Amino acid sequence: MINVLIVDDEYHIREGINDSIPWKQLDLHSVGTAVSGLDAWNKVKIQKISIVILDINMPDMDGLELAQRLRVENKNMQFIFLTGYDDFPKVKKAIELGASDYLLKPVSYEELCTALEKAAESVREQEHSKKYIEVLEGKILESVEITADIIWTELLHRQRSYLECVKSLSEIGMEFTLNNSYTVISVSIDHYSRLLERWDVQDCKLNSYALSKLANEVIDLFANGVVIKGQPGYLTLIVTSGYKPDARRSKTVLNHIVKEFQYKCLDYYNLSTSIGVSDIHENPDDIHKAYQESMQALEYKSVLGEKSIIYFELIEPKAAAVKQVLNKELYLLSELRLGNEVAVDDILNKIIIELQGRSIGDGKIISTQLMIYAIRLIAENELEKADIFKEDPFAQIYNAETVADVMAVITGFFHQIIQEIKKQHRLGNPNVIEDAKQWIREHISEDISLNKLANYVHMSPNYFSALFKQATGETFMEFSTRTRFELAKQLLIQPEIKIFQIAEKIGYADANYFSIAFKKNEGMTPSQYRARYL
Repeated sequence: MINVLIVDDEYHIREGINDSIPWKQLDLHSVGTAVSGLDAWNKVKIQKISIVILDINMPDMDGLELAQRLRVENKNMQFIFLTGYDDFPKVKKAIELGASDYLLKPVSYEELCTALEKAAESVREQEHSKKYIEVLEGKILESVEITADIIWTELLHRQRSYLECVKSLSEIGMEFTLNNSYTVISVSIDHYSRLLERWDVQDCKLNSYALSKLANEVIDLFANGVVIKGQPGYLTLIVTSGYKPDARRSKTVLNHIVKEFQYKCLDYYNLSTSIGVSDIHENPDDIHKAYQESMQALEYKSVLGEKSIIYFELIEPKAAAVKQVLNKELYLLSELRLGNEVAVDDILNKIIIELQGRSIGDGKIISTQLMIYAIRLIAENELEKADIFKEDPFAQIYNAETVADVMAVITGFFHQIIQEIKKQHRLGNPNVIEDAKQWIREHISEDISLNKLANYVHMSPNYFSALFKQATGETFMEFSTRTRFELAKQLLIQPEIKIFQIAEKIGYADANYFSIAFKKNEGMTPSQYRARYL
């Protein structure tokens, strides 16, 4: 709807116009009247007004001065001037201000309606043109962004050099320069194939745009860079800073960027992401190499699981000596599986001795590889990750400054695994199953679940479920159901207890649902069962 304001210092004129014009018929809306130029100025500042009917001659601020001010604020606003006499200089000024019409008082109803229709048509034409221009500009911008993505992707895949890339970007109006160092970061949306099952094409575009915008915002907080959309489900970030590759600040900045981006993806859009981070490079022609490093790091997502942040420098053994130390991993893992804390500490101490005098890089690579082996063990044994990954060990290793710091991280990580394995070793204690049965009996009136019981016995739900079936011959659900109805039958032979009370005692909030379930399991209703014993 197009808003219209009426400005005149004469009450009868402004109110007469406001009351006589058929606003709905003209598809217009009157926002009311103003008694002076100053009054109108204040109202326009707080409302969206497209057409102003105004008297030229008013105290304080006349119509021409008001129109001049409004024209500065809104070049498309339409003015219909009213005056009591034909004053050529003022008519000339009104024309210069782009008056839609200039009417002499007394104004006829037909004249004013015609003037309003003309002004409204101008407003609609301008709005249509504005929308068309916005759509056109949007398409041009989208085309530029798509072209830029293609240029960057060709650079990542070594189909053009860095200098050729910069030149091509400049030709489409985009400027980019690498500073002292740069890093390539590859981002993968976790479970993307599942998301595609419920996303349509528009959802994919919106999420791609949202994540790209978020990545740019996060980069801008800490450094400079560019975001490349590339293949569906992935983003590539090239982050550049003024720090030298070996500067500690370089790694700190990268750590902040990947953590902040991963956190905001989950917080803002409920999207889990995994991230691979290349080494820090200086030579612009190594961007292809850096991209490969980030993708190789991202491949470890299959081992480490979703929400992983993997640094290439932590996963690539570069020296024979490092590989020699890693040969002890089989012995280490066998002792770790047994939960043998003394033996694990002994092996780790030997590794520490062998690493004395070696570089911090060697220490980080060895520790990361050992952690990756251990994470496979965690998955095999279905250990509780939440209790082990209280802090991100990969980030701790990445930020460590000495070999001793690195080995302290890995030792603490292995000790946490050992504690989880010791909890799981309660499997060898027959009391575990009896404890579980007793817990079910004690909580039979509550909303019990396999997850709650597994948490009570410190085991994973899947592992405990298999163990329970093996030990009892029944599933958790079968045992729970049988226990409920055995207790129900004991209570039903006590006439003083109401059936709805029995239902509550065995975990059914609805007595009717209890009756249906009882009949399904016992072949008769609770009332029929009670009648047999009374």
